[in-house]
Amino acid sequence: TWRGCHNDLNPWNIIRLEDPPSFRTLDWESAGDNDPLFDLVGLCVGLGWGIREAAASHAAYHRDVAGVQATEARLADTFRAFLIREYAWAAAQLAIGNEREEVGNQVETSRRALADWG
Repeated sequence: TWRGCHNDLNPWNIIRLEDPPSFRTLDWESAGDNDPLFDLVGLCVGLGWGIREAAASHAAYHRDVAGVQATEARLADTFRAFLIREYAWAAAQLAIGNEREEVGNQVETSRRALADWG
């Protein structure tokens, strides 16, 4: 079951507060219905984590996300979907003339990560 998700949950869109210990999320223009696991994977990728860390995070917070158990295969598929989205967004940005260094880096980083997944 899809639920309301941020869809761009990464460390740059999160503010940690000290007192009381909590966090706030920014940049909600991509929000919409999605698999909550996509947000978890997006955060893990942004933190430089892999599938093992995502699995541990999932187990720590949710035994069952959106009514479907997050098996290793489902996590891997969600990682691939996330990386494809990241690559497609950055490639489209380059195509329309957005030549910022970080956009080019995202194309290359996503391409390499997808190749590593096989």
